[in-house]
Amino acid sequence: MGQGLGRGPTQEVVERDVATEKRRFMARDSFSYPMFQAGPRICLGKEMSFLQMKRVVAEVLKRFKVVPAGEEGEWEGAGVACLPNRKNE
Repeated sequence: MGQGLGRGPTQEVVERDVATEKRRFMARDSFSYPMFQAGPRICLGKEMSFLQMKRVVAEVLKRFKVVPAGEEGEWEGAGVACLPNRKNE
C-alpha cells in the first residue's frame, strides 16, 4: 500500500510541541493577588478591578510626564500597553 497524504512531523518537532504545551496551559497561582483570595469564594469584582487599574495607569501616562526617580539617563525598561480605543474620540 502507498503512504498517507502527507508526512508526519519529525521527532524534534513533536518533542518541542509537547514542551510548549506543558507551559502554555499551566495554571496561574490563585494566590498571586492575595486581596482577591482564591477558591470557590473568589472576589466577583476581580476582573473589573484589573480593568480599572489599567485605565488609571493609562490616564496617568496620558496626562503627566512620568520620569524615573534618581539618576538621570536612559531607562532600559521597555513595555507595551494595549488599550481599547474610545468610540467618542
